[in-house]
Amino acid sequence: MDYEIRYEQGVQIVELNGSLDMNSAKEARMVLRESVQTLPELLLIDLSGLRYLKSTGYQSLYELAGRARELKTPVAIVGPPPEIATIMRIFRLTDLFPVYESVSEAVEEMLPLPIEEGGFSNPPRV
Repeated sequence: MDYEIRYEQGVQIVELNGSLDMNSAKEARMVLRESVQTLPELLLIDLSGLRYLKSTGYQSLYELAGRARELKTPVAIVGPPPEIATIMRIFRLTDLFPVYESVSEAVEEMLPLPIEEGGFSNPPRV
């Protein structure tokens, strides 16, 4: 597994690529934990480049959900391949994270409008 952390449209995006399995789960947990602890306005986990996700990878996402809830940081999953999305539904990860097809769709749905457009001065945290 390799990863990239980037910022787009004011949002922190962690892009996971390759295989997330027993060999890479420790690194993934560290990256996800550190990302959520920066308290971004919105954290998106981009799985579009992930080819393989084993149970240890799903466990990493469960742990992220718990930490995000504690920190009141909104997190969403972006672009999971169909087979990964299916397993996410089976494991009920979709109850913990909203899932979007693209970064732009997630940003549009999850970020409030700016104040001048009738939004919040501080977005509500989930």
